[in-house]
Amino acid sequence: MTGGAHERTGERLGPYLLGQLEPEERAEVEEHLRECPVCREELRDLKMAHEALRSAAALRPPENVRERLPRGRSTLFTRPALAAALLAVLVAAGVVYAALHRTDTAEAMTATLSPTNLAPGARGELRMEESGSNMRVRLEVSGLPPLGRGEYYELWFVREDGRRISCGGFTVDEAGRASVVMNAPRVAYGYRRVGITRERSPGDPGPSPKRVLQGRLHES
Repeated sequence: MTGGAHERTGERLGPYLLGQLEPEERAEVEEHLRECPVCREELRDLKMAHEALRSAAALRPPENVRERLPRGRSTLFTRPALAAALLAVLVAAGVVYAALHRTDTAEAMTATLSPTNLAPGARGELRMEESGSNMRVRLEVSGLPPLGRGEYYELWFVREDGRRISCGGFTVDEAGRASVVMNAPRVAYGYRRVGITRERSPGDPGPSPKRVLQGRLHES
């Protein structure tokens, strides 16, 4: 077992569990797992997180609690955001170790978000900068369509190969504005595309096709 094979398998464990690998990649992971107790243990931990995700997706806060959720603030402790956070753990788990052990400093990144035809009047600005072992994300949006009952917006970081991680969910005020601060894993620094989708709770913890804003990160 080479160090390269071990590292490569570690990066693929999250996508492997989510069924996102190509057949050839999946076969390589399974071959490595047969020989590597360390990776098997890590996969067991990820499966536990996946079960927690499924349990979280079935939860729904009481009506009186949902009505008191603040608008224009990050709702990181709501059910959809919890499910999204756990999903982010699964997708990013294979590369978090390497990201946390980098010795270089991540440059601050910014993105101007452009609207899609689902929200033609929307605009957004995003800034991501290093904060300890994580990345701090500041998001300003305006002109987003009002949300219906049980809906929320979700911020995603997307890699060039299509893999993505969630940074959390948020709501907007009556004018479609929000100003939120979120934390993202450092691995998000390698995900240079940004998207905001309109989601519904309860629902699939993955992204919906209703993308309302999109953009690309650049060094500031």
